[in-house]
Amino acid sequence: MCKLCHAKKVIVEHTGIGAVFHPCPNCRSGNDLTPVIQRLEQMLTAGKAGLNARD
Repeated sequence: MCKLCHAKKVIVEHTGIGAVFHPCPNCRSGNDLTPVIQRLEQMLTAGKAGLNARD
């Protein structure tokens, strides 16, 4: 297991207004951020559904 990313293959840097995702420099394979993008899209869809339910 990578000590930097803990097998997530992604480094998440939290900022004051959100988060920045970077591929882990220690993990030579798996620099693809597609799973992270898909997860973020799911979170957006769930958030929009929650807002629409309130209306």
